[in-house]
Amino acid sequence: MIGPAELRRIAVRTAESSVVVVGDVMLDEFVWGSVSRISPDAPVPVVLKEHRSCRLSGALIAARVARALSGRVTAVGVVGDDGPGGRLLRLTAEAGIDDGILVDPARPTTVKTRVYAQGQQLLRMDDESTEPVGGVLAHSLTDAVLELLEEADVLVLSDYRKGVLTADVAKRLINAGRAHGIPVVVDTKRADAERFRGATIMTPNALEMAAMADSLWAGHLDFADRATHIIGHYDLSALLVTQDRDGMTLVSRDGASLSVSALPVDSPNAAGAGDAVVGALAACLAAEVPLGTALDVARLAACCLIRQQGTLAVSLEALTDLAAAETELV
Repeated sequence: MIGPAELRRIAVRTAESSVVVVGDVMLDEFVWGSVSRISPDAPVPVVLKEHRSCRLSGALIAARVARALSGRVTAVGVVGDDGPGGRLLRLTAEAGIDDGILVDPARPTTVKTRVYAQGQQLLRMDDESTEPVGGVLAHSLTDAVLELLEEADVLVLSDYRKGVLTADVAKRLINAGRAHGIPVVVDTKRADAERFRGATIMTPNALEMAAMADSLWAGHLDFADRATHIIGHYDLSALLVTQDRDGMTLVSRDGASLSVSALPVDSPNAAGAGDAVVGALAACLAAEVPLGTALDVARLAACCLIRQQGTLAVSLEALTDLAAAETELV
């Protein structure tokens, strides 16, 4: 267990680092209202809207968590030339994240809108395009990241399969990261992760790891052998598997493993926890914090985010307070 004093010492180191996060930037919108009747048009509730809020999502969760620990975080992605895109850019700036986000008038900003009434979620509506980013825009995005890597300490590729991290873009960025000698952290929703071959570390959850193993005809293997098979196939240095309430396990190329338990939380909603792990891990890798310590910081970040589901915001103060509270329980 990492204590508050050690966390502050780590923060002094990570505060000098630079993190670049590239991927699918999104906006979460929430419509809050009340229901008092059923629609005469269809058997569905009529929601009287009372207020609306929004927050950063997708790759920007990892960027925001990394920003809590790092001196500089730059997010690179694509939004539409629309109202949600403008709100996303404003929130990104307010979070202290440097904006490397490009605007594409031909595609919408990815938005996930959730409608709540009487404390219950009634529906979710998604507005998005999963068409691969190509042409001039892809070249502009890649060139922007290549320039940022000249001074970066770590590169994060956050892939929600919304079209930003095409095979060509991913391969070019991983090759550039390796050429600069900086860690490349990949968080992808793909079972076939071929485009991310050569990254330093991938961070699937347990279900995503199982899907990866199945795609490689390795689903019959036990956990450790699955992990080393994936590592070898994709030429990784390590695999970090997040396991919900069972914590997380890091498996290295040589088969060595390190597990940390999850901190207790009351909320059943763990949305964004994996992104928090990625952001905290990236900040620690950027400052060359030992992996064992980095995992402790990452689990603090995941727990902190879950406990603040309303904002998905993680701050150094919140992390320190949580570390102090957990230390007192030991």
